[in-house]
Amino acid sequence: NTGTTAATGDYIYYLDSDDEFTEDCIEKLMAVALNDHEIEIVQGNGRMEYWNHGFTKLRNLVARNPYTKQFPKNHVTSNEEVRACYYQKKLIPGTAWNKLIKRSFLTDHHLLFKEGIIYEDHLWFFFTLKYLRTVSFVSDITYVYKRRPGSITTGADKKTVTRHRCIIYKAIITHLTPGHEMEEYQYYGRFYATFYRRYAYCMPAFRETFPLYWQQAWQNACVP
Repeated sequence: NTGTTAATGDYIYYLDSDDEFTEDCIEKLMAVALNDHEIEIVQGNGRMEYWNHGFTKLRNLVARNPYTKQFPKNHVTSNEEVRACYYQKKLIPGTAWNKLIKRSFLTDHHLLFKEGIIYEDHLWFFFTLKYLRTVSFVSDITYVYKRRPGSITTGADKKTVTRHRCIIYKAIITHLTPGHEMEEYQYYGRFYATFYRRYAYCMPAFRETFPLYWQQAWQNACVP
């Protein structure tokens, strides 16, 4: 948030402190942005790497389901298309990093990160999708995402993870986008249900949030 507020350039690029981008990352993303000034986000491609040890099971999983994307489109120009790329086709990662973002798009829609939580990217991108209309894709690898033991997301204790997840899911269910309630409920409801089954017994906040999800399910005909 501090960097976003202080930035004066036309575009912003977020980089997690333990990851890295390729030498030509900004050059490749900017070449697309400069070709069409209406583009709000240029989405780069990436690969996942593991630091040292501790992720044998995850490494096997990623070998079957790699982070690297195959983009069937080069450009989308409507909010409906952008939503389809995220909610249905899983083409756009719900993270802040590896995206070249038009700064005026962020400032016009007041898209800052909720402070004091982990996984803040997920909540930020939920709100970003409400306004996003033009996205271009770069198939070249521009980012290296590094999974390592002891990072903020892998090293957090269960109680912290659960508490922050609950904050995110409560914010989402109380800010569904008019006309897209079912789409958003079905997407995020699956994640909420998974965490509810695992942690509701030890985290009262999850049980308090449950009626909100049940209400939305009935209102949007997501249950019989």
